[in-house]
This record gives sequence, structure tokens and C-alpha cells, in this order.
Amino acid sequence: SGSPRRPQVTLEGVLKARNWRPRRPPDERGELVPWSLDTALRLALDLVGIPEPADLAAWRAGLFEEGKRRLFPGSIGPLGRDVDGLADVFFPLAGAVVGEQAARGGEAISVRMPFSPLDASEIDGWPSGQEYRRLLAALDRDGLLVTLAMAQQWCGFSIADHVLGVTGLCLWIGRQLGRSVGVDLPLLHGAAVGHDVGKFGCRGDEERRIPWLHYFYTHVWYRAHGLPGLGHIATNHSCWDLEQVRLPMETQLLIYADFRVKDGPAPGGGERMALISLKQAFGTIRDKLADLDEAQLRRYEGVYRKLVDLEDYLLALGVRLDPPSFSSSGKRKPAIPAGIDLVAVMAGGNGQE
Repeated sequence: SGSPRRPQVTLEGVLKARNWRPRRPPDERGELVPWSLDTALRLALDLVGIPEPADLAAWRAGLFEEGKRRLFPGSIGPLGRDVDGLADVFFPLAGAVVGEQAARGGEAISVRMPFSPLDASEIDGWPSGQEYRRLLAALDRDGLLVTLAMAQQWCGFSIADHVLGVTGLCLWIGRQLGRSVGVDLPLLHGAAVGHDVGKFGCRGDEERRIPWLHYFYTHVWYRAHGLPGLGHIATNHSCWDLEQVRLPMETQLLIYADFRVKDGPAPGGGERMALISLKQAFGTIRDKLADLDEAQLRRYEGVYRKLVDLEDYLLALGVRLDPPSFSSSGKRKPAIPAGIDLVAVMAGGNGQE
């Protein structure tokens, strides 16, 4: 993936800015490498004066629960003074580790397409710009990116790769499409990064129903932060939402990206999160939908055809479907008769240039 990038916020930089002096500093050649979440945990234990145990599993579990509690404070009570104090040090350090991982690079989607805020020029002028700026503050305050990293790196879920893959694909396509039609990038980007935050709100018996309940908890999170516009797009990202007659372009792009970033076959066997073609995604999701009868299968094929139409529209406007270093769609640009203005046709005009 090319030469390593320098992270905007380094682990060493966070320690220096907060005047934190651990007994053992991070060391790229030692045990405390700056791109490991365990390094953030070990440094935090050192800084708050808690002896480091031989097995970090209990502290990992406690911090992951604290991450979910920060996102959904009403879902669980305080986890104890030790966890609270440790988390206040761990989360800033872990946020820097996530940046170090992206700078170092790798094969995981989450380090190939890390979250990076939009430029001011992409935010200003859009109605959702103010909400987007509040979202950035909420991401930092609630530690969503760190909790995504803990879920994947400590608990074995692939949610960080999925969420950041969907977010990166939305932004890649949205920026290109915006040259031809209006795309509210703050709305799209701000909805994509939190579209699955509701999965952390499900507790107890609800965890068995995450595929259905996470939409509700995603709405709860955005509403709690006063982000109704972003939350509307983030919440309505089910493929079944495509059955509606008219949807904002930002909703369609989020559903499209969510469709394409799925578990696929890994080179060494098993599965890993990957950017796959729309056709592959259709089969993958169809096989996972439980007990589809003939009528439901026709419904699913109907929403899939809408995504195919969207993809053809994007290609016709010159949008490249796959970000650099990804190649999965393999689809050619559809033939459009000469002299036809496709954007005008889709807007209801006669399309004659």
C-alpha cells in the first residue's frame, strides 16, 4: 500500500500533549509498538497506577463494555471507578493507535480506508454542515472509532472493516457523483460512519435481534446528539427501504455501499470483510436471508434491480465504482445514445442536448 503515512495524531504526541509520562514509552522495536490497542491499554494501566496483569482479557472486556456505555449511557450503569478512570486515559491513547494503524497500512479495509473528516470546503455551504461538525465532536467524545476497533481487534467482529469500508466507498462515489448532480457530502459521510452504531445499543436478549433492532438504536444515538438529518439517512439504510418510490441520493448511495461491503472468501480460507461486486453481494445476502418464500424473493430481486439501475447510472456519468487498490465490480459503462443528457432525463426533461 505504498510508503507508510504519518498519522495526524501520534501516540507519542498524545502523551506529550497531556503531559503523561509512562515508565515505559512506546517503542516500534519493543513490546509497546504504537500500532497495538494493547499498547494503549498497557500505557493506561501504567499511568493510572494499576499493576499490569499477566492476562489483559478482563481489562479488554471492561473497556469494551465502557465503550458501549459511552455510546448508549442508558443501556448499562457505571462499570466501577477503576474502569472509569482507566477509560479516561485509554480512549485518547487508543484513538491515536487507530491513527497509527492507518498510517502503517495493511490489508484490512479499516486501515486502507480510515475515517478522515471532510475538508472545510466540502462542509461549508451544505444545510447539513452544522450537524456534521457536531457529529465530529460526538465521535470524539463518545469514542465510536475506538469502540469499533476494540470490537474488531479484541472481540473478533469485522464491524470496523464494514463500517469504514461503507463510509469510504460512500465518499469515493459521492465525491465523483457530486461533479454531475448535487450530493450533500456532509450528510452522506456523517450518516455512513454511524449507520451501524445501533449494534452497540442492543443488550441481553436483544443481541439475538441485532439485524432488526440496530436501526432503532442508530436512530436513538443520532437523536440523542441532536443530529436528525444525519440520523434519518443513517437509520434508513435497509435494502427494503429501496421499495419506496423516491429516496434521497445520499440514502441510495449508503444502501449501495452497505450492500457491497460484505464478508467474502479470504485467500487462506474462511471469510473476511471485503469490497465485492453488486452481483456477488446479491447472492451473499440472498443466502443469508432466512426462509425466503417466493413472494419475498421477488421483493428482494426488485430492490436489487434498483441498485443495478443506480450502478448503471453512476457508470454512465463516469463514476469509477472501486476506490484505488480495490477491484471488484468489473462492470462496464452502459451505452448511452449520442446527444442524450442523462442527468436531464433523470430530472424529468427530454434530455436532448
